[in-house]
Amino acid sequence: LPGGKGLLFTLASSRIDSYDEASVALLDLKTGAHRVLFDGGTYPSYVATGHILYGRGGSLEAVPFDLESMQVTGAPFTVADGVVTSDGWGSAHYTVSDGGTLAYVPGGPEMFQSAIYWLDRNGNLEAVPLPPRPYGGAEFSPDGQRLAISVLGGNANIWVYEIEREILGRLTTEWDDTGQAWMHSGSHVTFYSNRTGTDGLWSIPADGSGRPELLYSSEGVGSPGSWSVDDQQLTFELLSPATGSDIWLLSAEEEWKAEPLFQTAFQEQSPVFSPDGRWLAYTSDETGLSELYVQRFPVAGRKWQISAGGGEAPLWSPNGRELYYWKQGRLMAVPVTTEPDFAPGKERELPQPEFSLLQNWDIAPDGKRFVVVGRETTKSKANVAEIRVVTDWFEEIRRGPS
Repeated sequence: LPGGKGLLFTLASSRIDSYDEASVALLDLKTGAHRVLFDGGTYPSYVATGHILYGRGGSLEAVPFDLESMQVTGAPFTVADGVVTSDGWGSAHYTVSDGGTLAYVPGGPEMFQSAIYWLDRNGNLEAVPLPPRPYGGAEFSPDGQRLAISVLGGNANIWVYEIEREILGRLTTEWDDTGQAWMHSGSHVTFYSNRTGTDGLWSIPADGSGRPELLYSSEGVGSPGSWSVDDQQLTFELLSPATGSDIWLLSAEEEWKAEPLFQTAFQEQSPVFSPDGRWLAYTSDETGLSELYVQRFPVAGRKWQISAGGGEAPLWSPNGRELYYWKQGRLMAVPVTTEPDFAPGKERELPQPEFSLLQNWDIAPDGKRFVVVGRETTKSKANVAEIRVVTDWFEEIRRGPS
């Protein structure tokens, strides 16, 4: 706020599903206390007309606000319809200059809905009977009978889907839990959460019988990668201001001690153990593109570049004889041998439908099908190639509700 007395921010909680249900709050920079000004909005900003602007449901709203008392003094009203807002990410695509010029992206609410599908090796797609939601990814349990699914939105959580019974149940209930990874035993699901205010890796019984346990916490911790065969080591990503995205290893034998595996000036991501635990696949952009690599585990000696022209989101086949990955939106496979040493073959493209599939996927333990996330629909009419500009816009706000 002008004068440095306070800071406006969006306040969300584990009780919301959409940022349209969030609150606009005020932090008093002198006392450190905060309070809710009003409910039902996101992405606030103060303008010189004496109003707080915020996004909600594809509109730009305004509410009168007094800088001296730092109190809301009137009812909210709409000042611009057809503005792109995101109920899943809390953004509103607008900005206002000090002189009263408004710029915004025309459209409406972006729902980021997606759906989950089975994809067989012949490229046939079959919808999993689940309602459209902002799914962030799905992973098979080791026995192939369940899926652990990230459901994003205003409050991300992990859910478990029983494939045979077609039942989806919620596994976590706290704030922002994403990035699921099954233990090989099938007893626990590991995930990322910042529920304590610090990035951390957590583990919870897959049957929902217990509370989550914090395994490791550090600023910059990202999604878990995969567990070693004996469930004693976990790969994960960590974002560092100095080196960007790195790959780390968390070891249970040393009371969950973490150490870097790949820490360079490049972006290393998506670490996945081979089924026998002897090899580690990951991606790096050291060539200027994200490409797929394999190294022996424990890490030593040479590395093998698997992809050329792009490679992301690697998966091993259950028998360890193939690697799968995405290359510029296409699904690829490379045969590999591991005896007497590692040797990759030539990549080939696998059949897939002409459909907007996301790189959030897994392969069934029997190797017969993949589970993929696809873009089902978006309710936004946004045209991101267009930005609308309105001059002398403050006069419209001063006129108030129409």
